[in-house]
Amino acid sequence: MPLKEGKRGVLKSSAYVKMLSLLLKKKYNDGMSVPFLIVLNQKYANLDEKKSEKLPLFLVGERDSSWKDFHKKPAGESTQKEFCIAGTCARQGDQLLLSIDGSKGLRKLPPKTKQYINAILAKIDKKLTIAVGAGSGDVASAAGAGAAEKALTPQQQQKKDEGQKEAQALSDAIGNLAKLMNSSLRSVTKNVKKGVTSGQDIKALQEVNDTFENVCKAYNSAMAGVRQKFKPTYTELEKKRKELFKLSAVAKARKKNLAQRLADSYYQDKLNRDARKAEIKKFNQILKDTIQYNKTSSPYKVDQKLLFRTLSFMVKKVGLRQYRPDLTDKVLAQVA
Repeated sequence: MPLKEGKRGVLKSSAYVKMLSLLLKKKYNDGMSVPFLIVLNQKYANLDEKKSEKLPLFLVGERDSSWKDFHKKPAGESTQKEFCIAGTCARQGDQLLLSIDGSKGLRKLPPKTKQYINAILAKIDKKLTIAVGAGSGDVASAAGAGAAEKALTPQQQQKKDEGQKEAQALSDAIGNLAKLMNSSLRSVTKNVKKGVTSGQDIKALQEVNDTFENVCKAYNSAMAGVRQKFKPTYTELEKKRKELFKLSAVAKARKKNLAQRLADSYYQDKLNRDARKAEIKKFNQILKDTIQYNKTSSPYKVDQKLLFRTLSFMVKKVGLRQYRPDLTDKVLAQVA
């Protein structure tokens, strides 16, 4: 989320809607769980207070550090805490599910605010809507307007509390998975496309797979009501998991291909022929040893591309039998 708190006062309504549209259409994917903030007293640079009220500032995504203590800032005779709602937003298909954190703002989402935000979302995508997660402070819709919520028995309250804990645990697991998929997987996918993958990429893929397992366990052990709420997200994640399996297989294959390319380059240079199966196997081990050495022992922690070029150069220079991973430091000392 690119907006800095200091720029809030000069923000125009059109720029805000454009920013929100870009985030929702291009950045905020299904299954992701991110922080959200709704500012109720936002006044846009090109609108008066009455018109600004119909366009609450709804921010999704990790915020700049300038927003850290926003809820403590003065606002008239009170603080911003009285004019904002914060928490976590999980995208489940076309629904944005809000889990409200009352410690940094209001505990409930006013009906008019919800109506206004849904109107903004409808202009961006007719299918998009917001909803408030169970137990996070939404305005109760009981027997009538203003009706008090029916008192729960101790057993019912315990079950409700357990459901909220399970929902939060599942939301956190999905959020963690989303962060990994948006960081680690991007790097791995880029390396796969280049045809250059390493043990580090395989490890990153394994971490994502393990996190998937945690999401599955949290989902399958949750109450029926919690599973129903997260079912659309879980279904989409299952589809993405199949894609992850394919990526893992390709990454492992590309790792072997790299060893083969290094071996072919060496034997073409020395004997004017391609490498044989046993020779490729030898280079694959050299590759693993060099990556491990560079990661744990070498003072020169370099990217894969430079490391592999250095490896290839040194093997050709000293010969296969004399090559050791630490020899790469002699070159890296000059270029790293």
